[in-house]
Amino acid sequence: MTVYAQGEPVDNTICVWEGNIPENIGPPPHIHHYEHELFFVINGSIRAWVEGVPLDVPADSLIFMPAGRIHWFVSTSPVTRMLSFTVTASKEFPSINNSTALFEFIGIPAEALTLPPVVEVKQMPDPVEIARVTREIGGDFPDLERLGWRRGYGDAGAQPEASTKH
Repeated sequence: MTVYAQGEPVDNTICVWEGNIPENIGPPPHIHHYEHELFFVINGSIRAWVEGVPLDVPADSLIFMPAGRIHWFVSTSPVTRMLSFTVTASKEFPSINNSTALFEFIGIPAEALTLPPVVEVKQMPDPVEIARVTREIGGDFPDLERLGWRRGYGDAGAQPEASTKH
């Protein structure tokens, strides 16, 4: 991942990063309370869900996910290259835009500008700590089962079932 804008130099109002996402990889369902999120797919494709509604996003396409809406995605190509933009949704909201903090917390710095080989994960980070860091950056991981949803994983998984209560 390459971060182009974030933090104090942009008054914490935007975070822009570019990354390569391997097939069937993506974040868990989450919500940004204070930021809108946009993805521009440069190469490859993703399947995104916004409030449980699946959307296919091919290369040269942009998807907008409004603040306060549960969303997630998976790469549906061997490698998807995309730009991510998180933008503070309102001047009344706090400007804490630090979307890469979670990547820094759970990730390992790249040794080169290529995808590293897939490694076996011996121990996942503590879910309580992941939730803490996520709340610090203005987000949350909702309890999808309580909402009546389940996450789909690209072609390997079933379509998510959206609750009729939104």
